Amino acid sequence: MLPFFPTPYPDELFYSACARYHIWSRNKSYKSTIKDLFGSSSASSIIDLPTRLFDFSEKLAQGTMNQPDKLINKNTLFPFYSPFLSLDRGQTIKYAMVCEGMAKHNYKAEISRWLVKPPAYLKACPKCIEEDLDILGESYWRRIHQATGVYICPVHQCYLQETTVGFNFEKRDQALVPLSEDILENLKSIESPDKFSEFLMIQQGVEWLLNNEVPILGLDALKQRYIYYLDRLGYITVTGLIRHEKFKSSFEDRYGHDFLFFLNCDIGKGKSNNWLEGIIAETSVHPLFHLLLINFLDIGLNDFFTNAVPSKPQHFDNGPWLCLNVAANHYLKPVIKNIEIKRDNNTGDPIGIFSCSCGFIFSRRGPDKTIDDQYKIGKVLDYGSLWKKRLIQLESQGKTKKEMVKAMNVSRSTIYKQLSKLKSVKIKVVNDNRETNQEKKEAYREVWLNEQRQHPDFNRTELIRVATAAFSWLYRNDREWLKENSPIVRKNSKHRSPIKDWGEIDERFSKEVLEIAKKELSSILKPTRITKKRIGKELGKYAWVSKDSHKLPKTMSVIETVTETVEDFQIRRVRWVINDIHQKGGTVKMWKVIYQAGLDQPISIKVSKAIEEEIASYS
Repeated sequence: MLPFFPTPYPDELFYSACARYHIWSRNKSYKSTIKDLFGSSSASSIIDLPTRLFDFSEKLAQGTMNQPDKLINKNTLFPFYSPFLSLDRGQTIKYAMVCEGMAKHNYKAEISRWLVKPPAYLKACPKCIEEDLDILGESYWRRIHQATGVYICPVHQCYLQETTVGFNFEKRDQALVPLSEDILENLKSIESPDKFSEFLMIQQGVEWLLNNEVPILGLDALKQRYIYYLDRLGYITVTGLIRHEKFKSSFEDRYGHDFLFFLNCDIGKGKSNNWLEGIIAETSVHPLFHLLLINFLDIGLNDFFTNAVPSKPQHFDNGPWLCLNVAANHYLKPVIKNIEIKRDNNTGDPIGIFSCSCGFIFSRRGPDKTIDDQYKIGKVLDYGSLWKKRLIQLESQGKTKKEMVKAMNVSRSTIYKQLSKLKSVKIKVVNDNRETNQEKKEAYREVWLNEQRQHPDFNRTELIRVATAAFSWLYRNDREWLKENSPIVRKNSKHRSPIKDWGEIDERFSKEVLEIAKKELSSILKPTRITKKRIGKELGKYAWVSKDSHKLPKTMSVIETVTETVEDFQIRRVRWVINDIHQKGGTVKMWKVIYQAGLDQPISIKVSKAIEEEIASYS
């Protein structure tokens, strides 16, 4: 049993309390402290999601407040992750934190397929440290400062700074380093994009998650909410499909590439790298992704988690809907069962078309936002026989136009228009002047022959392009005549190509390849990789380089010499980017170079070293 354990400060990491215990216990090694706390010297000191909390609680005096559930909710980053996990994953991770060691269950893999890389070092606020030392006599690691994506102190609204203490996200480590005055003296500013309002949004979101008991809704419920709010913003089609390109483009415009890249939240190419699609596909992703998306949807976290949403987008509430035909006995009664939803091509708004059994058909732009919207008519598509019969009755009764307008609930111009239509209705007869089938045949034959006279050099395909209608009709109804009166299909005559002098071609190409490579390497334009395919295309004979390479030994030898590996090209591109930033008077930063050079993560050691050396040469 432990003789004592420090009471955690507000928002203090469990790791931090353990580090303060290490100092107070005067143990000579971290291993001894780890054994005191967890009963095993092989346990690890994990910063965000510690394990063996049951073993730890068993070491405390009976009745202590530091029970596993309380520690998990108040002194770890579990509340940051849990709202965005499936129910079973949340329980699995919590169980691993309480009962199992990290070696028994790789619970980190349960969090997310898209795991955002955490900071390499713990973060701290210099003002918080100074105030702690003045008031408490010591300082401590705050958990909100260590959440991935948080770079603003919630108390002082200033940027956090980087310490020399490693985060150790995946490495087994027994170090227990308290936040001391020595660390204050070695703080380092974090280079980040100038996006204070966006960083503040993330900090406030994480703070809300940590300080509220947010339920684990499950991935299906999260998907329903995202679909609902995306639909309200016009990113869902009438058939329920997501407008992925529009969605992705708007999202990137909202935050900017630099900001997303800095957070390791840039959207990759293809479904396997597109975390935006992953969220909607009910795939578990990092909480930072969720915070960015919820903010993009312009919905507060409290409303997002507490307000229920329909399982499917409801543009016009649930049916049946009201009939708005004033001439019907069921006027303003919910009798309409048929509704067709279309989408406005310009605005993306849903358009509902309501069809009643009385023949009255009208449309309305959605979605319905208030209860009064159900009484609105956007446009009447068909008044129906019942409405028209009522209008004729009113006229036969000698009603004035003003009285008709009031009774029929339409404008005066509509009354005039509908009465005019009703009076002009006559029985339709077959038009005696209608073209007979024979007349059509003669007309289309003349069109086809006339086009041939005007374009004597045209082949059959070219004629079809200028006389499509005539060809289609004749092909269906007069095929034999069409066949006899069309240009003869010419078969391509086979000509034997002259024998190539591959020796002379090989000599010429080998010199041209060197010129192509020299031109690319000396160009001041944005670099493109020198590859066999590119060289073949610039020679204008890619097929020869690809399929007849055995006939061009000297050329292929030169190509092999000048082509670049992926690493070599990345280094050349990095040098160009750094020089370009320097020429434009910008500040050369590692993350900016990686982003502008378009390098995929992770970067190789060779490329990383080249970046550092190149940056150093400009400093």
